[in-house]
Amino acid sequence: MSPDRQPPTRGVKGARAVSAASFAVFYLRGPRWVTRNPVVAMMFALRYLVVVVLAAITAATTAVHVLSVAIGHYLGAALPPTCWALIAGAMFIFFGF
Repeated sequence: MSPDRQPPTRGVKGARAVSAASFAVFYLRGPRWVTRNPVVAMMFALRYLVVVVLAAITAATTAVHVLSVAIGHYLGAALPPTCWALIAGAMFIFFGF
């Protein structure tokens, strides 16, 4: 390679551009999304190792699912089915058909 030609690098300029684009997507277009988790994961992946980000996402998702299943199990066992039917009917009316 000639001395006047530099190899492509991922410099601060590129990271700033990606951060600015992520910020714009997150705050300008984000409210239309159901979840903003992919944008947050991309922003963390810029700063930390991808393996660490994926491990953290996996651990957090597992914890949330285990906790929701446990709460659903014990709450479902504690309340009678007629109470659940009334709650479901009220939510159906409140959130729409």
